[in-house]
Amino acid sequence: MRRVSYFLLSFLVCSGAYATASDSRVPIKISSNSATIDLEAGEATYNGNVVAMQGARKLTGNALTVHRGSNGKIESFKAEGSPAKTQDRPSPNAKMAYGQAQTIYYFPEQGLVKYVNDAKFTQGGNVFSGDLITYNTKTEVVSSPKTKKGSGTTTIILPAYDNKDQAAS
Repeated sequence: MRRVSYFLLSFLVCSGAYATASDSRVPIKISSNSATIDLEAGEATYNGNVVAMQGARKLTGNALTVHRGSNGKIESFKAEGSPAKTQDRPSPNAKMAYGQAQTIYYFPEQGLVKYVNDAKFTQGGNVFSGDLITYNTKTEVVSSPKTKKGSGTTTIILPAYDNKDQAAS
């Protein structure tokens, strides 16, 4: 029982890459209709009304799978939904970022989020949509690489720029 309790607790504690520096010490709270933990495989699966939160970061979806490496660190998250959604404040001074897709992959060590199929990412009035949107939470760089399918279009909407609102430096 002690081993299971330790394992469950370790699933809730995240590496520093998962949230802003101040949030990195906060446990991840995951709620769902059901959960299955496979100790041998280092995998936890949550199904039905999944909500995962850590500080300013939130992920929702129909299903969530969390993988841990042999060193105990979280290697990846895979969220699925109709759509699955994220919200995050990558740094204290950054604007909130919102993402959604049918499938969302998150790799905490790299700070990389991949939004796959019907992807949309919004931050500070900028809207990105396409088959695949990637977001680096460390550098705050958004990209839309060409997918293996070779088809699809990326759309980017930028907020209006009004010279009167911008003071000359």
